[in-house]
Amino acid sequence: MTSMLVKFEQPEQVVDFVNTLSHYDCDADIKYGSRMVDAKSVLGVLYLAVSRTVELILHIDEDGSGDIKNRLAKFAV
Repeated sequence: MTSMLVKFEQPEQVVDFVNTLSHYDCDADIKYGSRMVDAKSVLGVLYLAVSRTVELILHIDEDGSGDIKNRLAKFAV
């Protein structure tokens, strides 16, 4: 498992984020406080993450996370 902080200012960024993440065969969650949603759900991420810094949790080994993190770097805080 690995994580990173991400932030979305516009709904279009959420759609781009979910589309990018959906190309990978791994589970991912977005966490804000005690709330957590599926990171591959546009509605869930829109509800929880727009205009907030949230934690992206990727359920993969740290070794295999390099490509995903590079693709999602534009959303990183």
